[in-house]
Amino acid sequence: TGLTLGYGGSGGVFAPSLFMGAMLGAAFAQTINLIFPGLATPGAYALVGMAAVFAAAAHVPITAIIILFELTGDYRIILPLMLTVVVSTVLAQGLLKGESIYTLKLTRRGVRLRRGRDIDILQGVEVQEVMAAHTETISMDTPISDLSSIFARARYHGLLMLDKDGRLGGLVTVGDLEQALREQKPDDTPAADIGTRWPHLKVAFADESIGDALTLMGAHALGQLPVVDRKDSCHPLGMIRRVDIIKAYNLALTRRAEIQQKTHQMQSEYRENTEFIKIFLKPGDRIVDKAVKDVAPNLPADCVLISIERDHRIIIPHGDTVFRAGDHITAFLRNEDARILFEYLHR
Repeated sequence: TGLTLGYGGSGGVFAPSLFMGAMLGAAFAQTINLIFPGLATPGAYALVGMAAVFAAAAHVPITAIIILFELTGDYRIILPLMLTVVVSTVLAQGLLKGESIYTLKLTRRGVRLRRGRDIDILQGVEVQEVMAAHTETISMDTPISDLSSIFARARYHGLLMLDKDGRLGGLVTVGDLEQALREQKPDDTPAADIGTRWPHLKVAFADESIGDALTLMGAHALGQLPVVDRKDSCHPLGMIRRVDIIKAYNLALTRRAEIQQKTHQMQSEYRENTEFIKIFLKPGDRIVDKAVKDVAPNLPADCVLISIERDHRIIIPHGDTVFRAGDHITAFLRNEDARILFEYLHR
């Protein structure tokens, strides 16, 4: 089973994990009995080993405990069973970085699942790729009597407020204006008094993923987010809105479809002479801080960059994607080109 799965073949996991766990548990018990005769019961250890190995492989500790208890009906085995299953599951999650034996193979192909959901579809698009760079701005002193006409002209639901130095001071929305009108605030009330200002203002960084921005928007029920420079959070770069999220989703789908098409074409052309490889970039490697489009001419002709894992998120690479130290690159290419790619990236 280990050789089959390790070489990329398909095979059952449930029954083999039970068998290997039972053999391991019984062997452990017999080893203990050689040192302390009669201390361990091989049958009980075999049962606990079954549950431990399956729980570790599939990351289903509660399922393993329930299955084993249904098999034995013995309450005395519950405590050692729970302890062993929890320890094996925690250890496996650490060694496999949170992946189970079912999801690990997908991860190596650039498809990352988290709690049953595909999470890399929006993690591969950065905010700066889809944000509205040219957006309407107003002064923080703009009276609310002028806001209605500005909103009508700009056709935006949110406007960035800038201070006298042109730095980001806050955000005012149509909802803020409606609330001010309901409260019958004076017409000369400045926009800064009804909008959201620091430190309550939520912002997105240009180099973070759309997935992270969407999570922030959903957590606070926001319809738009100001985009700022990571090095200077008061330097506005644009705005990200719901329509930009839809654009990012379509862009991510297009990129994934292109990669899948190229991968399928290579598999059809070269049959079994292809493989997925994973390369870790270290500081000082020649492609660190370079864009994909700059290094592409030097890569093997039949090479597809599937994904880049960076800071526990998946990036679908494109021409402007910049490689960073610490990136885990997953590539699909011919077997004979693997060493060429490896040496070029690291040399």
